[in-house]
Amino acid sequence: MTFALRPYQTQIIDAARNYLREVPRVLIQSPTGSGKTALTASMLGTAAQRGHRSFFIVHRAELVEQAASTFQTVGINYGIIAAGYRGNPFAPVQIASIDTLKNRLDRVPAPALVGWDECHHVAAAGWSRVMAAYPAAKHIGLTATPWRLDGTGLGAHFDRMVRGPSVRWLIDLAG
Repeated sequence: MTFALRPYQTQIIDAARNYLREVPRVLIQSPTGSGKTALTASMLGTAAQRGHRSFFIVHRAELVEQAASTFQTVGINYGIIAAGYRGNPFAPVQIASIDTLKNRLDRVPAPALVGWDECHHVAAAGWSRVMAAYPAAKHIGLTATPWRLDGTGLGAHFDRMVRGPSVRWLIDLAG
């Protein structure tokens, strides 16, 4: 089976890449279920084809498995940086648990591209420390809600935002 992105996902990727030519940190805001992980897997896969190392960072153990499933569907060769996984440190794309990665910053080679799942957490101390550890990398944040629970936006952490489709548009597309 060959994986194909939906046209709106390709448009999101194109917009994010255009912004990444100008700034190092781009936020992608798109509803739950719109395929943010798949489009990011595609971007990280393209980076790997160009010889660049990349990370996809998640905040919960179950999300490591979900991301791995999506990356496998998209056809991405990946390793895992998370407690309890043997991983493949030579894979150009790494799915990383934030809790494990923040404790191994001195032991893993720096990525050129970082995808942040549920990036509204990026203001938390551990997340900020990881982001700061990779100043030369390009960063792609993914979230359905581009603000923290306290109402604070993410402008301090991301330079530009790409808006995905609305929930209504996705419902109409499915219907």
